[in-house]
Amino acid sequence: MWGNGTARVKKIKSDVNNLGNYLYTYLGDIEYNQENLELLKKFGKSINNFKINEVEIEGSKKKFIKGARLHLYPAGMRIYRKSKGIKKPESFYDPKFYNFLNFSELFTRN
Repeated sequence: MWGNGTARVKKIKSDVNNLGNYLYTYLGDIEYNQENLELLKKFGKSINNFKINEVEIEGSKKKFIKGARLHLYPAGMRIYRKSKGIKKPESFYDPKFYNFLNFSELFTRN
């Protein structure tokens, strides 16, 4: 049994077309409320620098500050972790893979 706290795991909705955008939005946006506005102000961020999105969730409208959560992390902080002893995967460049995804213009070498 895991003895270091709890983990909350939720299934990602099946209607998600772009997983990267979904995760960026889910992990980057914060709800527009007084507590979060004060938190941004504490970190020296102005609400005028962010876009406010209004979304309908389960029949009620909510406002979110787009990308604000990412500004609350200290510069250079890793937002991921791994357990000790887990080997880091080997990174590689496969032009066929990037051409398939239409990312070729981002990774062209001059």
